[in-house]
Amino acid sequence: MQPWKAVFISPMLAFVLLSCSVVSPQLVKEAEPPVPFETLLREVEKYRGKTVILGGYVLGIKQRENETLLCVLEVPLNAWHKPKSRTLAEGKFVVSHKGFLSVQRYGLDQEITVAGGVLGIKASMVEGCPERCLEIESREIHGNPPQEYDYSPPYRDQAFDYQDTSLPRAW
Repeated sequence: MQPWKAVFISPMLAFVLLSCSVVSPQLVKEAEPPVPFETLLREVEKYRGKTVILGGYVLGIKQRENETLLCVLEVPLNAWHKPKSRTLAEGKFVVSHKGFLSVQRYGLDQEITVAGGVLGIKASMVEGCPERCLEIESREIHGNPPQEYDYSPPYRDQAFDYQDTSLPRAW
């Protein structure tokens, strides 16, 4: 590849990837590079107060007077900061969010992506999390509802509805 093409294509590729993320570009720039969840748990003091982007599936929700706590099954994120499959789960964490979060949007089994500061390991007060869990204070949180497809009714041709019983059935 010619050098001028690389200079042009690289920024364009970065722009496209950042523009497709559910997290704001400013927080993506501020956040730590992706860290394996086990490393985050093991070296929590190193990451305390730093911004990370995590995601997964809601296991529990608890409303308090001024905040909402979510227990989340952590799974790795794809390039657009959306959770991958539950089969890749690496652990659980608690999200502390100032204010009210709707149970309809952030209910059980909903995909979420959170950008926020690491508070540390705390005693969990949310159903679904173990006694001690990694706690994140959300700066930005996105509910990714399951994708719903709008299909039209299946096409049916009345000519094929005829059942000729004299012919053997293949299935």
